[in-house]
Amino acid sequence: GETLVTWTVEDASGNIETATQLVTVIDTEKPTITAPGAITVSTDAGLCEASGVDLGTPETADNCSVASVSNDAPTVFLLGETLVTWMVEDASGNIETATQLVTVIDTEKPTITAPGAITVSTDAGLCEASGVDLGTPETGDNCSVASVSNDA
Repeated sequence: GETLVTWTVEDASGNIETATQLVTVIDTEKPTITAPGAITVSTDAGLCEASGVDLGTPETADNCSVASVSNDAPTVFLLGETLVTWMVEDASGNIETATQLVTVIDTEKPTITAPGAITVSTDAGLCEASGVDLGTPETGDNCSVASVSNDA
C-alpha cells in the first residue's frame, strides 16, 4: 500500500521545514500452487462419463494473501483423459497455474444375450451342418461395443 513519509530538516538556529514523500509498496511476487495429484476414476453406472469427481484440494501460498483459487474442471468428465488447470490469484492480481490429469476409465462390463436355441438338419450325405445361421446376439455397453464374436 501507500505510506506517506515526512522528512524534517532543522538548521542551527532551530528553524524547521518538512517535506513529504509517498512510498508505494506493490506485490509483484506470484503466489504458488501445487495441483492435486493425477486421479483415475470409473464411469458412472450405465454412462460413459463420470460426474461428482473429487479432484482434491491444491496447496497454495503467497507472500501477502491468496484471494482466490479456481479450476476449469467440467461438471462431467468424458471417457479418457482431461487436463484440469488450477489457478491461484493473490490480492494484488498476481496469478499462477498448475495442472492435474483426470483419467476416466470404463470398468462396466458389456451385456450380451445369445440368440435362442436352434435345431438344424445335417447337410445331405454328411454327418454335420454347415452354413448355419446362428442369429445375432443382443449386446449393449455403457460406452460402446467394440466387437462381437463366437466360437462356432
